[in-house]
Amino acid sequence: MGTILRAEDDENITFAWWNTSLSPSAKSRATEDELRVALNVIKYMISSSKVDFIALGEISEQDIETLKSSVENYGYELRGGVSDAGRSKFDTCYIFNAQKIFISGLSNIVSRRGGGSLKVAQKLDLVVEGFKSPVHVFVSHWPSRLWCHEDDPQRHNLGIRLRDEVEELFSFYDFDPYIVLLGDYNDEPFDKSLSDQVMATRDINLGHL
Repeated sequence: MGTILRAEDDENITFAWWNTSLSPSAKSRATEDELRVALNVIKYMISSSKVDFIALGEISEQDIETLKSSVENYGYELRGGVSDAGRSKFDTCYIFNAQKIFISGLSNIVSRRGGGSLKVAQKLDLVVEGFKSPVHVFVSHWPSRLWCHEDDPQRHNLGIRLRDEVEELFSFYDFDPYIVLLGDYNDEPFDKSLSDQVMATRDINLGHL
Protein backbone atom coordinates (compact mmCIF):
# COMPACT_ATOMS: atom_id res chain seq x y z
CA MET A 1 0.00 0.00 0.00
CA GLY A 2 1.38 3.39 -0.93
CA THR A 3 0.46 7.00 -1.56
CA ILE A 4 1.83 10.23 -2.99
CA LEU A 5 1.60 13.74 -1.55
CA ARG A 6 2.23 16.84 -3.65
CA ALA A 7 3.90 19.88 -2.05
CA GLU A 8 3.19 23.53 -2.76
CA ASP A 9 6.16 23.62 -5.16
CA ASP A 10 4.73 20.60 -7.06
CA GLU A 11 7.36 18.25 -5.62
CA ASN A 12 6.08 14.71 -5.02
CA ILE A 13 6.71 12.79 -1.80
CA THR A 14 6.07 9.05 -2.09
CA PHE A 15 5.13 6.78 0.82
CA ALA A 16 5.08 2.97 0.91
CA TRP A 17 4.33 0.16 3.35
CA TRP A 18 5.78 -3.36 3.18
CA ASN A 19 5.10 -6.23 5.55
CA THR A 20 8.46 -8.00 5.38
CA SER A 21 7.41 -11.12 7.36
CA LEU A 22 11.00 -11.26 8.63
CA SER A 23 10.32 -11.10 12.36
CA PRO A 24 6.66 -11.08 13.47
CA SER A 25 6.18 -9.45 16.90
CA ALA A 26 9.81 -8.28 16.63
CA LYS A 27 11.15 -11.77 17.37
CA SER A 28 14.26 -12.32 15.25
CA ARG A 29 13.96 -15.33 12.99
CA ALA A 30 15.08 -14.12 9.54
CA THR A 31 17.70 -16.13 7.69
CA GLU A 32 20.59 -14.51 5.82
CA ASP A 33 18.87 -15.30 2.52
CA GLU A 34 15.61 -13.67 3.68
CA LEU A 35 17.47 -10.56 4.80
CA ARG A 36 19.29 -10.41 1.47
CA VAL A 37 15.98 -10.56 -0.41
CA ALA A 38 14.49 -7.91 1.85
CA LEU A 39 17.46 -5.63 1.26
CA ASN A 40 17.12 -6.04 -2.51
CA VAL A 41 13.42 -5.11 -2.34
CA ILE A 42 14.25 -2.01 -0.27
CA LYS A 43 17.01 -1.01 -2.68
CA TYR A 44 14.56 -1.35 -5.57
CA MET A 45 12.01 0.88 -3.82
CA ILE A 46 14.70 3.51 -3.20
CA SER A 47 16.63 3.46 -6.47
CA SER A 48 13.98 2.46 -9.04
CA SER A 49 10.63 3.45 -7.52
CA LYS A 50 12.06 6.57 -5.83
CA VAL A 51 10.04 6.03 -2.64
CA ASP A 52 10.85 8.73 -0.09
CA PHE A 53 9.35 7.14 3.03
CA ILE A 54 9.14 3.36 3.56
CA ALA A 55 7.38 1.80 6.55
CA LEU A 56 8.43 -1.79 7.22
CA GLY A 57 6.42 -4.25 9.29
CA GLU A 58 7.46 -7.46 11.10
CA ILE A 59 10.99 -6.25 11.78
CA SER A 60 13.25 -6.86 14.79
CA GLU A 61 16.01 -4.76 16.32
CA GLN A 62 18.51 -7.23 14.91
CA ASP A 63 17.05 -6.85 11.39
CA ILE A 64 17.25 -3.07 11.73
CA GLU A 65 20.97 -3.18 12.51
CA THR A 66 21.54 -5.40 9.46
CA LEU A 67 19.66 -3.04 7.11
CA LYS A 68 20.88 0.26 8.52
CA SER A 69 24.30 0.63 6.90
CA SER A 70 23.01 -0.39 3.46
CA VAL A 71 20.27 2.25 3.25
CA GLU A 72 22.62 4.97 4.48
CA ASN A 73 24.65 4.46 1.30
CA TYR A 74 21.68 5.90 -0.63
CA GLY A 75 21.40 9.02 1.52
CA TYR A 76 18.52 7.51 3.47
CA GLU A 77 18.19 7.10 7.22
CA LEU A 78 16.50 4.40 9.29
CA ARG A 79 14.43 5.01 12.41
CA GLY A 80 13.41 2.03 14.52
CA GLY A 81 9.86 1.74 15.79
CA VAL A 82 10.16 -1.51 17.73
CA SER A 83 8.53 -0.91 21.12
CA ASP A 84 6.26 -2.48 23.71
CA ALA A 85 2.48 -2.41 23.42
CA GLY A 86 1.18 -4.31 26.43
CA ARG A 87 2.00 -7.97 25.96
CA SER A 88 2.74 -7.41 22.29
CA LYS A 89 5.16 -5.18 20.39
CA PHE A 90 5.15 -2.75 17.54
CA ASP A 91 7.47 -4.46 15.03
CA THR A 92 8.20 -1.57 12.68
CA CYS A 93 10.95 0.60 11.29
CA TYR A 94 11.07 3.54 8.91
CA ILE A 95 13.45 4.28 6.05
CA PHE A 96 13.34 7.80 4.67
CA ASN A 97 15.09 10.20 2.32
CA ALA A 98 17.08 12.33 4.76
CA GLN A 99 17.47 15.13 2.21
CA LYS A 100 13.69 15.64 2.11
CA ILE A 101 12.31 14.32 5.40
CA PHE A 102 12.99 14.74 9.10
CA ILE A 103 11.07 12.72 11.72
CA SER A 104 10.24 15.15 14.52
CA GLY A 105 8.09 12.78 16.56
CA LEU A 106 7.08 9.13 16.91
CA SER A 107 4.45 7.84 19.34
CA ASN A 108 2.42 4.69 19.91
CA ILE A 109 -1.37 4.65 19.84
CA VAL A 110 -2.62 1.73 21.92
CA SER A 111 -6.20 0.93 22.91
CA ARG A 112 -6.42 -0.78 26.29
CA ARG A 113 -9.51 -2.74 27.28
CA GLY A 114 -9.51 -4.82 30.43
CA GLY A 115 -6.21 -6.67 30.54
CA GLY A 116 -5.64 -6.50 26.79
CA SER A 117 -4.03 -4.02 24.40
CA LEU A 118 -4.66 -3.33 20.73
CA LYS A 119 -2.02 -1.75 18.51
CA VAL A 120 -3.97 0.98 16.71
CA ALA A 121 -1.06 2.72 14.97
CA GLN A 122 2.25 4.44 15.29
CA LYS A 123 2.01 8.17 14.64
CA LEU A 124 4.94 9.90 12.99
CA ASP A 125 5.25 13.66 12.62
CA LEU A 126 7.35 14.61 9.63
CA VAL A 127 8.98 17.85 8.55
CA VAL A 128 9.07 17.59 4.77
CA GLU A 129 10.87 19.81 2.28
CA GLY A 130 8.40 21.88 0.28
CA PHE A 131 5.54 21.52 2.79
CA LYS A 132 4.56 24.52 4.89
CA SER A 133 3.10 22.38 7.68
CA PRO A 134 3.97 18.96 9.18
CA VAL A 135 2.90 15.70 7.57
CA HIS A 136 1.30 13.27 10.02
CA VAL A 137 1.58 9.57 9.19
CA PHE A 138 -0.38 6.83 10.96
CA VAL A 139 1.16 3.40 10.36
CA SER A 140 -1.04 0.44 11.29
CA HIS A 141 -0.73 -3.34 11.20
CA TRP A 142 -4.00 -4.76 12.46
CA PRO A 143 -4.55 -8.41 13.45
CA SER A 144 -4.95 -11.14 10.87
CA ARG A 145 -8.44 -12.46 10.14
CA LEU A 146 -7.15 -15.80 11.48
CA TRP A 147 -7.09 -14.32 14.99
CA CYS A 148 -9.62 -11.50 14.73
CA HIS A 149 -12.58 -12.17 12.43
CA GLU A 150 -14.37 -9.62 10.26
CA ASP A 151 -17.09 -8.72 12.78
CA ASP A 152 -14.95 -8.91 15.90
CA PRO A 153 -15.60 -5.87 18.14
CA GLN A 154 -11.84 -5.37 18.32
CA ARG A 155 -11.82 -4.39 14.64
CA HIS A 156 -14.45 -1.74 15.24
CA ASN A 157 -12.48 -0.49 18.23
CA LEU A 158 -9.33 -0.19 16.12
CA GLY A 159 -11.19 1.79 13.47
CA ILE A 160 -12.87 4.09 16.00
CA ARG A 161 -9.62 4.83 17.83
CA LEU A 162 -7.77 5.56 14.58
CA ARG A 163 -10.52 7.92 13.44
CA ASP A 164 -10.45 9.65 16.83
CA GLU A 165 -6.76 10.41 16.33
CA VAL A 166 -7.47 11.84 12.88
CA GLU A 167 -10.29 14.00 14.25
CA GLU A 168 -7.98 15.32 16.97
CA LEU A 169 -5.57 16.53 14.31
CA PHE A 170 -8.38 18.22 12.39
CA SER A 171 -9.37 20.09 15.53
CA PHE A 172 -5.79 21.26 16.10
CA TYR A 173 -5.47 23.04 12.73
CA ASP A 174 -7.55 25.81 11.18
CA PHE A 175 -6.88 24.29 7.73
CA ASP A 176 -6.86 20.76 6.29
CA PRO A 177 -3.63 19.14 7.56
CA TYR A 178 -1.52 16.62 5.69
CA ILE A 179 -2.52 13.17 7.01
CA VAL A 180 -1.41 9.80 5.61
CA LEU A 181 -2.87 6.46 6.75
CA LEU A 182 -0.49 3.66 5.84
CA GLY A 183 -0.20 -0.04 6.57
CA ASP A 184 -1.92 -3.41 6.55
CA TYR A 185 -5.41 -3.40 8.06
CA ASN A 186 -6.20 -7.01 7.13
CA ASP A 187 -9.61 -5.69 6.05
CA GLU A 188 -11.15 -4.63 2.76
CA PRO A 189 -11.98 -0.94 2.16
CA PHE A 190 -15.71 -1.77 2.23
CA ASP A 191 -15.52 -3.58 5.60
CA LYS A 192 -17.18 -1.67 8.43
CA SER A 193 -13.99 -1.21 10.45
CA LEU A 194 -12.67 0.98 7.62
CA SER A 195 -15.75 2.29 5.80
CA ASP A 196 -17.87 3.09 8.88
CA GLN A 197 -15.33 3.59 11.67
CA VAL A 198 -12.27 5.07 9.92
CA MET A 199 -14.64 6.62 7.31
CA ALA A 200 -12.32 5.61 4.46
CA THR A 201 -13.20 4.80 0.85
CA ARG A 202 -11.59 3.79 -2.42
CA ASP A 203 -13.47 6.56 -4.21
CA ILE A 204 -11.53 9.83 -3.85
CA ASN A 205 -14.71 11.77 -4.61
CA LEU A 206 -16.39 10.24 -1.55
CA GLY A 207 -13.42 10.49 0.83
CA HIS A 208 -14.08 11.79 4.33
CA LEU A 209 -10.45 12.63 5.13
